[in-house]
Amino acid sequence: MVKSLNIIVISLLLFACNSTDKKFCSCMEVSNRFNQINQSILSGNNSIDTIQKAKKMLKKKKTLCSDYQTMLAEEMKTKQESCN
Repeated sequence: MVKSLNIIVISLLLFACNSTDKKFCSCMEVSNRFNQINQSILSGNNSIDTIQKAKKMLKKKKTLCSDYQTMLAEEMKTKQESCN
């Protein structure tokens, strides 16, 4: 009985430490790529291809990040740390 309880507790601890929100991490990755493309546009690279990439990334960002728009800064920081 005690051995089973120990296994359950250890499993729960491992699961808690491994609870990375993959959708959030994808949101952060797409946001970073969008920011890089947008910075390129602001620096003068305003080719049609670059603008189309920015529009595509923005659309993807809105889709992936919609669940996180009202997230508090502390929670967001914690989730970002688990993505690394």
